Amino acid sequence: MQLTPLDGEGRYGHIVEMLKFWLNGSSMFATLLEGLSSKFYDRHVDEELLREIMKIQGRLPIPPDQSQSVIRILKLSPRALNRALHPIEMITNGRADLDLEGEESINETHRSMFYAALMSGLVEDYGTKEMGRYHYELRGVVELEHRQSVTTKSWGGIDMTLEARSRLTIRASNVQGGFIHLILPGDQPEPWDEIDDKLKQDDGPLSGSTDV
Repeated sequence: MQLTPLDGEGRYGHIVEMLKFWLNGSSMFATLLEGLSSKFYDRHVDEELLREIMKIQGRLPIPPDQSQSVIRILKLSPRALNRALHPIEMITNGRADLDLEGEESINETHRSMFYAALMSGLVEDYGTKEMGRYHYELRGVVELEHRQSVTTKSWGGIDMTLEARSRLTIRASNVQGGFIHLILPGDQPEPWDEIDDKLKQDDGPLSGSTDV
C-alpha cells in the first residue's frame, strides 16, 4: 500500500484504509504487538479517527464526554478497532437516508449496539496470552471487570433476571515467564487498594510499575 505524505501534524492520509489493511493481516509491522506499541498507532487512533468512524457507522454521534473512553478501547483492542472501521449493518441500515439529528432515543440505541461490539472485542483481546504484555506493561491495564445482565419479559411483567460479573487480571510470572491471566473472586481488593497496601509495607513505590 502506498502511504500518502505526512501532514503538518504527523498523520498519514487515508488512515482508515491503512488500518484496515494492517488489521486484516497485511501489515507493514513485523508483528501485531509491534504495531500496537508504535507511535504510529497512538498518533492515528485519536479524535480525528473517531470522527471518521462515526461517519462509517451512519454518522452515529458520540457525546464528547464519552469520546475518550471510546478511543481508549480502540487503543486497547485491535478487535474493537477492526469492528469499528467496518459498517455494523444493524446500525447503518437503521440510519440510512434518515435525518436523526435530535433523535436521541434512536441514537442512544445505536450507540449501545456500537459500544457492545467494542466491549466484546476488548474482552476477547484481554483474555489472550499474546496481549498480556501489551495491556500490562504498555497500557497499564492490570484488570478487566466485565458485567452482563439479562432480563426476560412477558406481557405481565418481568419473567426473570440474571446478572454475571467477572474479573480477569494479568500478573507477571516468574515461574512460567511472561504474563499469566487469573480469574479474581468478587471480593478481591481493587488494584489501587493493593498498591496502597504495598506502599504502606514498603514505604516506597512499587518496582516496575507503569504510569501510562
